[in-house]
Amino acid sequence: KLLKACVESNVRLIDYELLTKNGARVVAFGRFAGLVGAYNGLRGWGEKYGHYTLKPAHECKDMEEMFAQLQGIEWPSDVRILLTGKGRVAGGAVETLKASGIPQISPNEVSSYEGCFWSQLDVEEYYKTNDGRPFDRKELFADPSGFKSNFMQYAPFAKLYIAGHYYDSRAPYIFTREDAKQLDFAITYVSDISCDIDGPVASTLRASTIDDPFYGYLAQAEKEVDHNHPEAIGVMAVDNLPCELPRDASLSFGGDLMEHVIPALFNGDAEGVLSRATECTEGALTSVITPVSYIICRARHSPQPAQVRDGHRRGEPSVAPQPRGSRQRSGPRRRIRVERILPHVRERLRPSLRRPFVVPEQVQRSQVGRRSNLDELTLDPRTIIAAPFPRRI
Repeated sequence: KLLKACVESNVRLIDYELLTKNGARVVAFGRFAGLVGAYNGLRGWGEKYGHYTLKPAHECKDMEEMFAQLQGIEWPSDVRILLTGKGRVAGGAVETLKASGIPQISPNEVSSYEGCFWSQLDVEEYYKTNDGRPFDRKELFADPSGFKSNFMQYAPFAKLYIAGHYYDSRAPYIFTREDAKQLDFAITYVSDISCDIDGPVASTLRASTIDDPFYGYLAQAEKEVDHNHPEAIGVMAVDNLPCELPRDASLSFGGDLMEHVIPALFNGDAEGVLSRATECTEGALTSVITPVSYIICRARHSPQPAQVRDGHRRGEPSVAPQPRGSRQRSGPRRRIRVERILPHVRERLRPSLRRPFVVPEQVQRSQVGRRSNLDELTLDPRTIIAAPFPRRI
């Protein structure tokens, strides 16, 4: 609705998440998600096992006070931490772990190191190829279907797992529910900064809140239990972590805007920062809209429009099935047609669709570029458009 209203009103819509230079985002909160997520993982561990107590991050004045809480703690020997990811989020987590004074070790040392530690795993460590061929990062990012998790190589030797990676829904899970049931799965606490529900981190059943950040996951029963349940894996899965350090996060975000974005408003957008992030302007969609992955569905055998759930990674998009016997005996037959959708979303949608299923076709950009065509698509009562955005923090 917002996009359509902007097109109709000739409003220029610029997406913060698409503001980039040299392929990298110039404004983002990911670092602060990592900073607080790692801190909350340590705090949750202390609450569950009673070894120490940390002040909640949102009760600290700023990051400096939060880091001060970590000073002087004698970390138990079983605080053995794995961190996945090497991006902006993981970088924030690294800052917190360094501030804690816990020793850092390399992934190769995890299986033999004695005492508390933290180790950062990159994709080469927690994924491997299906057939033993040499690992290729570019291949993984282009098509992760030929890879599988290698996380269980490290899971027997760590207790606290901090998930700070970016997850592509086409990629293998980091650890599954079956993995968590294995006797050699030693991890007893998970701080899931990425917070992909029922996804790559099996213990993350739901997002938690700043006021109530922790819960328990009982692996054998695959259900949520109390955080202090003696057999439960502790879980921290707050999905708005930067809000716990509002002063620092706002200053950082504002500084990035002042440095990278505001100048573009006065220099004719010399580096294309604004144009690359413009989703619509002068009554038309732009080529930037390509990542949105519109799902255009037409209903079949039903007088009502097909119901499409949001295709965000929080859940699988699906078309609600019609009750048995509800098919109309007369009138024009309609069929579900997905005309533009990313491949990995299409595959997740496919099992929910009733046959026959029309294989998605790319809608040419010019077909949805002008206001009249957008009206035709969105106002057709048989058509629903859902826009599942990738999770970017």
